[in-house]
Amino acid sequence: MSVSMLCHDLNIVWNDFFLSAAILSQAFQMETLIWMFFVFFLLQAILADVEKRGEEAQLELRSKMRHIFTLEDEMEYLERQTQLLHAHCVSLHGSNMELQLCISEDKEKASIVLAEYNTYRKKMEGHRAVVQHAESQTEAHKELEEKRALVQTLTHRKEALRKDLENPNGETMQFAKVGKARKQIQNKRYEAIVKRLLKQQLQVLSCSF
Repeated sequence: MSVSMLCHDLNIVWNDFFLSAAILSQAFQMETLIWMFFVFFLLQAILADVEKRGEEAQLELRSKMRHIFTLEDEMEYLERQTQLLHAHCVSLHGSNMELQLCISEDKEKASIVLAEYNTYRKKMEGHRAVVQHAESQTEAHKELEEKRALVQTLTHRKEALRKDLENPNGETMQFAKVGKARKQIQNKRYEAIVKRLLKQQLQVLSCSF
């Protein structure tokens, strides 16, 4: 085999090898390109999912921020209400202390008024007893005077009757025979009345003294 033919054969082999290498290189590049497209689409899908999750997280974050702001507003409102309630409690405590002081003063005044009323009532009871005693003494004295006057009247009548009986020309002697028994009974009645009145007079005098 000549050198030219060997060179020709080597050239053919080289060309075939270069062609094969070129084909292999293009195939590898195609696979690489396909893999790169696959990776690109995969990364794009991952990026879209990340962006979606990011938007959802952002929306959730905004919702939580609004909730936090709402809670802060409620906390401020509750704090203001707490301060108002505390001030109201302080005011009520002051009013309660003033009311207790007024009640204590009223109780003290009421006890003083009650003591004065009890003193006045005892004094009035004493006055009433004195007045009743004076009235009883006045009535007893009046009754005594009436009984004394009655005793004197009966005594005068008895004396007049006795004198009339001693007088022979008296009216009694004129009717002695007719009414002797009646006169005796009458005299005894007068004597009994006088004795009873004297006895009552003595009892009244003993009660008065």
